[in-house]
Amino acid sequence: MYTKENSENWFHKTPVNMLPLHDVINKSISTIIKNKILRSFALSWLLHKLEINVEVRQGRAMLTGKVASQFQKTEAESIARETQGISEVQNKLEVEPMIIVSD
Repeated sequence: MYTKENSENWFHKTPVNMLPLHDVINKSISTIIKNKILRSFALSWLLHKLEINVEVRQGRAMLTGKVASQFQKTEAESIARETQGISEVQNKLEVEPMIIVSD
């Protein structure tokens, strides 16, 4: 039985050589865009040490992970949004402030 959920699972689990050509191209473009975003994070003095996960599909980026401030969360979204090929950003980053303990 066809469902949207089954089709999405099939897309992620099927080897590239078995996908229709347009799906291969879309998957390749999404990978290129994702790598551009991750490279921009790596070059940012504010974000380079953080582990931010990025998923890109059909021009939409989803950011997940943890950051230490609202400013970092906003900066990550801004970088993703400014990346060529991105039309929408879902920012699901969680803000968990760092606590510094001194003696």
